[in-house]
Amino acid sequence: MASETLRNGNGSTEAPPAALRRGMADVAYDMATLAELQAKLFKADVQDICERIVVPAILGVVAAVVLLASLPVAMMALAAVLYEEVHLTMASSLGLSALVGLVLAGILGGACWFLMRNVFSPIGRSQTELSRNVQWVKHVLKHSGRTIR
Repeated sequence: MASETLRNGNGSTEAPPAALRRGMADVAYDMATLAELQAKLFKADVQDICERIVVPAILGVVAAVVLLASLPVAMMALAAVLYEEVHLTMASSLGLSALVGLVLAGILGGACWFLMRNVFSPIGRSQTELSRNVQWVKHVLKHSGRTIR
């Protein structure tokens, strides 16, 4: 009957609406706690990324400034030396000079990439934990109606 109490899975008896309210309140509290912990983990991950990115970012900016400021002059000087000392044509000297510039830029860019490749790895912790939390919430919501009999 509607006024009867039911025995839930842990042996206590409560009216169905009270048991439902208590169960929903417990799930809502757990979900709020998970959301708070997830936000704290994400904040810690972002702080970790900010700490990791400083040195590679500075290196990348310095490399770009040096490259932009001095490379054209150095390339022209190298081309002049090749033209005068090795007796290459001007076109060959300029082409070889450009090739040296590309190799240097590749080395600096590779160093920057090497240092930055693991900068964003802490976000994986947040993604993994969020996935576990979502799975837990789905499991609780799917099986929550089966505990009260």
